[in-house]
Amino acid sequence: MPAIPLIKSAVEFYRNYSDVSGLAHKIDEPIFIIAKGRVDLVVMSMENYEKDKFESGLYCELKEAETQAGTTARRHSHVEVMARLRQITGKPAGAGPSGGAPPEGERSHGL
Repeated sequence: MPAIPLIKSAVEFYRNYSDVSGLAHKIDEPIFIIAKGRVDLVVMSMENYEKDKFESGLYCELKEAETQAGTTARRHSHVEVMARLRQITGKPAGAGPSGGAPPEGERSHGL
C-alpha cells in the first residue's frame, strides 16, 4: 500500500463512478471512499481483489504448514517433493510445467 492511501469522497464516487472505476483498474491499491467523515467503502478492481485473496490464502496455508512442521521433525527433500507432485499431476519425471524438459534449476542431476 502506498504511504498515503488514495481517498475519495462518497459524492465524488457516485458522481464520477467511471473515473473512479478506471483508476481502480489502473492502480494496484484500494481506493477508500469516505462518507460522513469516516471510511465507508474500499474499492478495488476485481483482478486486484482476486490477486489479494489468492495471496492471503497462500499466506494462511504457509502459516498452517509452519505450524504443522513445528509438530514433527520429518522433512522432505526437493527431489521427494517434486516426485510426489509429478505423481499427483501425472506428469512424467523430467517434465517441466508444459510437459517438456524441466527448467534448468529443476533438473535432478542424477539424484
